[in-house]
Amino acid sequence: MTTVDEARALRDAEGLRMKIFEPHLNDTDMVVVTTGDTGGYQVWATGERASPWGRTTVYDSESDALDDGLARGRAGRDLEIIRADRHASYVADMTAVSATEPFPGPQGSVVSPVPTGPGLLVEFAVFSSSATDDRGRYTDHVGSLRGRPGEGWQAATPTTTLTTHDTVDEAVAALLDATGN
Repeated sequence: MTTVDEARALRDAEGLRMKIFEPHLNDTDMVVVTTGDTGGYQVWATGERASPWGRTTVYDSESDALDDGLARGRAGRDLEIIRADRHASYVADMTAVSATEPFPGPQGSVVSPVPTGPGLLVEFAVFSSSATDDRGRYTDHVGSLRGRPGEGWQAATPTTTLTTHDTVDEAVAALLDATGN
């Protein structure tokens, strides 16, 4: 049985966006636990305009309402973490796509853009290190990538079939793993 004090302590400790029997006007993207107009306890969320969004659930038990509110608050927090991670990956991929010179990849690798025509898939040659020959060319080629941000990246070594990954860094790491680097 969760109490109001316990729920508020959990909310604060976990950084959840929740109002628990507190004023909630003009609060966006917030889970609200409040008493219902006709009795019981309501749990609902506000959207980007601070108005109720989604379904409202009514409970007879305060503890059940608090538990649902905490579960919704945690889901919202986890979704924001996933969104932030995906945004960071997309920004990193867009930075890679706009590169015109080789750049450092994960685990000490080097990722080198391969020129392609406009509108075509973006391609990269991947090298396990920054070692070069006497002409300045990278020597430790492990494979290639091709794809587009948001659509996935196909990685292939000279001897393996293509595998698809969400980000450039994941695809490079897969190439390095496949070649024992």
